[in-house]
Amino acid sequence: MITMTDPSRGPLPRSWVAVIAGLITVALAGCQLTPPAAPPPPDVRPDDYLIKVEDLPKDWRLSNDSAGGYRTQVCGVDLEPSPPAAMASVRFSMGPFGPFVQQYVRSYTDDTAERVITGLSGAVPGCTSFVATGTKGTKSETFRITPLKLDSAGSEVVSWRQVPESNPGLITDLAFFRRGDTMIAFLSYSIRDEPDPKVLEQAIAAVPK
Repeated sequence: MITMTDPSRGPLPRSWVAVIAGLITVALAGCQLTPPAAPPPPDVRPDDYLIKVEDLPKDWRLSNDSAGGYRTQVCGVDLEPSPPAAMASVRFSMGPFGPFVQQYVRSYTDDTAERVITGLSGAVPGCTSFVATGTKGTKSETFRITPLKLDSAGSEVVSWRQVPESNPGLITDLAFFRRGDTMIAFLSYSIRDEPDPKVLEQAIAAVPK
């Protein structure tokens, strides 16, 4: 279960935790965490690409990491077609209801990151929806997607907004890019409001070079 707390208010009521956890499950429908295939080589260090709270605007703070994955297909592109050599993740929030920004880092020893980003670059601009296949305990979900233009992000970043057809549903902004053989993904969402694309811009700008 995802546990969320606000230092100024204490733990959220159990009813709210359940609602929030359910919404995040829908937003990541079909996603699975893929374990590393083997111990990573010493030069593969996904933690080197994790952003830090001090690199974000002052109102952000560390939040409990949902420890989920994103193994699904978007517009025919498998986001995690093979197990990474190493992986890391972190999440930040501005409060118990968001906004939230989650970062996933997947390091490979082959060209998987390049293939995924190339696939997304070709598929997302002409795609209007996709179906995320459910896993045990979750249903499949259809998402409408719209490419996002992030003014401060480079052309190598593939980003989009996805809106579940279910009502209510969690609207999520996503951005994927790579640094060499490492793939970096950000998810931005809020429980009460639509996500602000500037959150992704701030997060991408904070990634160590």
